[in-house]
Amino acid sequence: MDVILTWKELARHKKMRWAIAFCIMGLLIMVFYLPSYYGEVIEPKPGIYLDDFILNLFTPVNWSVLIFTLIYLSLAETIISVARNPTLILLGLSTYFAVSLLRMGTMYLLTLETPTDMILLVDPVSANFYPDSTFAKD
Repeated sequence: MDVILTWKELARHKKMRWAIAFCIMGLLIMVFYLPSYYGEVIEPKPGIYLDDFILNLFTPVNWSVLIFTLIYLSLAETIISVARNPTLILLGLSTYFAVSLLRMGTMYLLTLETPTDMILLVDPVSANFYPDSTFAKD
């Protein structure tokens, strides 16, 4: 496979233009559809409660700030690292799209109930887009 170094070179390849359009459209559809998918399909569906004896050994602790700080720092580092390589960006978007579709399918086929003493992680960024942040059946 040829290494494409610039956005201009990427735009010359018809397959790459289609791949970018497919990824962007797929991700946009997913972003707008996910709230209703979670709320209307997954949430009312009865799930399996896993009684995890190892998890029961630990006391729940709210690590939201640390977790989302690490997520957004690694996201920023990734964007900075691959910003000049559109091929890697396309590969990353395609992978994210595929993993998200697999996650949605897995959540439908194997719905889990939330543990009774679970602490919900609150993402300060996505909370602005998804007002109901109480979904946790994943």
